[in-house]
Amino acid sequence: MTLKMRIELIFLGVVATAVLVAIISLMIATKQLLNEDGLAEDISPIPGIETTQRPTANLHTIRSVEPRVHLTNTSANILEYDKARVLLQNLSTEDDILHAHDLLIASTKNAGSTRAEAAFELGTIYRMFPTEECQKVAFVWFRKSAEWGFRKGHLELAKAYIRGLGVEVDFDSSIRHYRIAAELGSAAGALELVNLIHKGAGEQRGDTKTAKATLVEFLPMLESSASNGNARAARTIGRLYLAGNLLKKNLKTAEGWLTRASEFGDAAAMHDLALFKLDQTEATTRKEAVSLLRKSAALGYSGSMTALGRLHLDNEFGLPVEKALAWFNQGAAAGHAGSMEELARIYLDGSLVDKNILRARDFATRGVKLKHEGSATILAEIDEIAELKVAVKE
Repeated sequence: MTLKMRIELIFLGVVATAVLVAIISLMIATKQLLNEDGLAEDISPIPGIETTQRPTANLHTIRSVEPRVHLTNTSANILEYDKARVLLQNLSTEDDILHAHDLLIASTKNAGSTRAEAAFELGTIYRMFPTEECQKVAFVWFRKSAEWGFRKGHLELAKAYIRGLGVEVDFDSSIRHYRIAAELGSAAGALELVNLIHKGAGEQRGDTKTAKATLVEFLPMLESSASNGNARAARTIGRLYLAGNLLKKNLKTAEGWLTRASEFGDAAAMHDLALFKLDQTEATTRKEAVSLLRKSAALGYSGSMTALGRLHLDNEFGLPVEKALAWFNQGAAAGHAGSMEELARIYLDGSLVDKNILRARDFATRGVKLKHEGSATILAEIDEIAELKVAVKE
């Protein structure tokens, strides 16, 4: 190990320790944030660190923050919020997160234009900590943010209600907040709303008819958002036209939206568009598909790594078979169960590597943990082989 690597490891260790101390401090502080209404009117300094003793971390950076374009108000809470925003973007010490916390608290005390955003950031800070008390405090700050008109607050409340984060699971409340966010112009809120209605959650069954009606209601807004650069919206609309379950199937329209999302740099859309093009008969179109998969894989999309591995494995377009293993290893390392299944089969068959049932079982088991049916099938085959070997020995 080089001296440079050792120094980097020591630095990372110091940072990790500082963050841990900050988490413990904030966990203690949560009790001071909870009262009968769920939020203290006055916030005391976090125990153990006096506000007046806090260093002015990243002071040069804080002073150089450019004012946000959409704000004309120069009140104190805007300055406090912007300082906190810089601290949260450049966390390096315990004092950074604690200082940001205090600045955000101060920003919420005034009815200025950043009050709702400051409350949202506080919710985000507390959401990171796994304790129940921290989740409750996060929920309260998100609620305040929503009450003060910040649509992202509604998105987080919807997530909290459907996942039980700091509050009891409540399907209807989740639907209500996703709808409010959508009505306030959130494409993410509209997409999550439609998806939740369509699939349901827990004991609540999905409702395709209502999901279709809801999608039609918000489709103009989603298309506008997608046209203006929202890659996720463009990709989702493309997928909906491709699937034909909530929108009437239209392959040409689907291709158009997936192409647009790909142009916006969406790796998942590149993958979907590539698979669409692979079904075409034109040689040039199919070559474009391989190029798209490579771009998507380079952006870290694990599904494209698996797809490329399979193309190599089948020697499609003259792609060398021996390179399949590298793509599958890359896909598995990125967490894609499809690659895990393929590696399990390769080690079971001994096609590209020496046969190794233990490694095959390991990859199949990892895929099963991700609830992948193909991995479950190959694991069953491996178990059957192992049982036969035991029977023969006996």
